[in-house]
Amino acid sequence: MSGRSSLSMRLTVLGGLCALACMIPGTRGAAAREPAAVAAARASLIAQLHHLRPDIGRVDATVIGHPASPLPAGTSWALPLHSLRGHALAPHLCIWVELRSADREVSSVPVWFAVKAYRPVLVSASHHWARDSVGAQDFTVETRDVAGLSAIPVDVKASFAGMRTRRALAPGHILLRSDIEPIPEVLRGDKVAVQVTDGPVAIETDGIALREARLGQIIELRNPTSQKTYTAQVVGRGRAAVEVSR
Repeated sequence: MSGRSSLSMRLTVLGGLCALACMIPGTRGAAAREPAAVAAARASLIAQLHHLRPDIGRVDATVIGHPASPLPAGTSWALPLHSLRGHALAPHLCIWVELRSADREVSSVPVWFAVKAYRPVLVSASHHWARDSVGAQDFTVETRDVAGLSAIPVDVKASFAGMRTRRALAPGHILLRSDIEPIPEVLRGDKVAVQVTDGPVAIETDGIALREARLGQIIELRNPTSQKTYTAQVVGRGRAAVEVSR
């Protein structure tokens, strides 16, 4: 493909991105006062965020920094460059744009945006301590800006069966996936059914858990009669097993 044809194709795509930018709520007036490539950078940013985070609804992107105009003689903006990487959603993001002379790249420059991204989230209706059991009734559904969150929010239709808080939650806190965890199969103080196997002989007894443990973990138990302690492996909810060594 010739250089002239390549440039023509790039400008056609750029025009399409600018048209898309003008269709996004809140961008039409801004696009009229800024370089066309900045509007294209905004459209590219929003499109990439929707692709990377399909849980996001509305995205607002306000330009907060780009090279001052007029451009150097003989140069012009070209298409936005580089895809967003890593955990893309943040309050401030940039899209790199080419600065070109004729059909030759002169440099790449960042266009910075202040970003707000809205989606329905679960919000804590009251205070919860760490390791509290929770249910859907403990949260309300609100549409919030989540661009500044450190993790992805819990889906508003998520099930809380067998779940608890991992840390304390204040009222108004947006519930994140990292805030909750499955309740362990055995909790401290639980009465545990213990199967003791000695060769072909198996008996069942009870033990009191001295700490919590999950499936497959080794837990320390206390015999409620003798008060002696021993260890067993958690094999299910409220159950553990011991194999006597020969």
